[in-house]
Amino acid sequence: KYLKALLEILFKRLSSGPLIVQNQVIPAISSIAYASESHFAAYYPHCVPILKQLIVSDMSSMTKKQASSLRAKTIECVASIGKAAGKKTFIEDSKWLMKALNELQNQPMDDDDPQRTCIFSAWNSICECLGDDFEPYLGYIMPTLLQTAQINIDYEAYANQAVESGGFGGQGDIGIDHVRTSDIDEKISACSMLGHFCRQMGSAYFPFVKDTAQVLGPLCLTENELFEDIRMIAAAAMPDLICSVAQKFSANDSQRGMVKEIMDFALNQLLTGLQSETDLDVLKTMCQAIPSCVAAGLQVPSDSQIKPTSLASKQRTSLSGNMSIPELERICVALLNALRASMQRRAICAAEHQIEDSQDDDEDARILMMMEFAQEEELQMVISQALAELFPLYKDVFMDIIDRTLLNPILDMSHPKRIPGDRKFAIFVIDDIIEYLAPECAKHLPKFINILIANTCDPDHSVRQGALYGVGVTAEKFGSESLQDFWQRMVATLLNIIDAPGAYEGDAQSATDNGVSALGKIIRYVTDPTIDKKPLIKKWISKLPLRMDVEESLINMRFLVEEIQKNNSLVIGEQGENLAQIAIACATAIGTESAPQQLAKDMITILDKIKQSVPPKTMESVWSALPHLEKTKLERIIEHNS
Repeated sequence: KYLKALLEILFKRLSSGPLIVQNQVIPAISSIAYASESHFAAYYPHCVPILKQLIVSDMSSMTKKQASSLRAKTIECVASIGKAAGKKTFIEDSKWLMKALNELQNQPMDDDDPQRTCIFSAWNSICECLGDDFEPYLGYIMPTLLQTAQINIDYEAYANQAVESGGFGGQGDIGIDHVRTSDIDEKISACSMLGHFCRQMGSAYFPFVKDTAQVLGPLCLTENELFEDIRMIAAAAMPDLICSVAQKFSANDSQRGMVKEIMDFALNQLLTGLQSETDLDVLKTMCQAIPSCVAAGLQVPSDSQIKPTSLASKQRTSLSGNMSIPELERICVALLNALRASMQRRAICAAEHQIEDSQDDDEDARILMMMEFAQEEELQMVISQALAELFPLYKDVFMDIIDRTLLNPILDMSHPKRIPGDRKFAIFVIDDIIEYLAPECAKHLPKFINILIANTCDPDHSVRQGALYGVGVTAEKFGSESLQDFWQRMVATLLNIIDAPGAYEGDAQSATDNGVSALGKIIRYVTDPTIDKKPLIKKWISKLPLRMDVEESLINMRFLVEEIQKNNSLVIGEQGENLAQIAIACATAIGTESAPQQLAKDMITILDKIKQSVPPKTMESVWSALPHLEKTKLERIIEHNS
């Protein structure tokens, strides 16, 4: 709406404004291009020629610093505009800009010259815009990136110098102020670009995988507090290196063994890093990268896939996807050790703060402790997610691996005397085992069910949520099994939970949503003939759509619509008694994340059928029960489709 008028003013200032104005106008245009994306294409010819001319213009009247700053901003602006306008519009000017960047790169520049980093930024934008067409440029930009990523920052020398001189912070200063920040920034930018290009270019990046691995691999393990960002970037790039090699070689290629080679290297760096790393953000990145590396290896068949074996899983060592059972066990043990280290840090933190509290009742100290606990719990959830991503990749053998590595620690963590964070982790892993490793996990189902039962009414909302989600997953995977009185007990428990006072207040809402979803899955999957589903369906529909858990809400609304489309008399009601509540649920869901486009269309069709089949008096009772906003929304939907 405002784009044209705003850009006309900025283009005018760009063409005739003084330097101080141009310095502000150019970043503003760049930001607008980023925000407006493809809508900026119409304005491309009005500004890019001016910006190109500015890049190559004589800036001798400015100071060196002013000229460098203006040119750097202009280069980044052209690249951002090109990315927003798209490849078709930008393709010719991208060639010109890459040539200009090459010439600029060969000119001498000061260490703090902003043009040094703007070149990296422009390469990034151009690569994202051109995609595969960026491949011809890799040959001459990669040597620069690899060289910059290997800049040696002599941290120890600076630290020693600081200690000897007293530093800027007095005796004991660790020397961070002495390290040239431009070196660190350039190293971080170069490492980031290596990972980005590998991710973007896929198989086209293959010629540079080995050199990149030799640079980034060791950086996963570098030790000092200056390099947390670099360690995260290096760890995150490991799966992309595997993907590049995997995409290069077909299943019949004799060199597919290179996938195994790079995969072994990447996993070894990550698993070694887990043993010594202390920064929580780096640890999270490593844990996230590990299952991604394993999944990347599945893109190319290994010899064991091409020549399948008939050995049972307990006898096999070599698996598909360039993995082996001992390697998977090593991964599980490493993640388990990372979890134990997190718990140990948490215990030490609690002990330290307990001592401090006994000496001084400091509210700030308690807040700090809670923050540290929250960070550790976040790491533990990342470890849980990493395991969840690994389980389905090797479903046929993973239950046996869990028996040997994870099962006893998980059962121990689920004990009622353990703190809520431990029990939550255990329940989340149990949920994932049931979800991804059924029916292989059936032998442990009695243990798992007892743990879920014990925690469905836990006062901790997150523990309760995990247990209730597990009930739903159990219904989905083992609904046809005879589980004694489990389903009867769960139905009674769920009805109490979803109608309890405060069920939809604060953090309790997500747990309640999972209780409603579990009820829906019992209705859908459980075949126990002793369960009367008629009153359960009425209660379930009355709680739809879910309020907080969008993913579960979508699952439940889809199920509701499918059953109505099948004319399921249990869901609709033998006399159509549930239609009014169905209308309310659908009307409330339409226009929200609980009803994507096609599902919303199906709901509108259902509402139209309800309008035609429900007696006027029944519809009047529906209107009177609806809140004003929902009533107005439902009226508009029905009127629009009349």
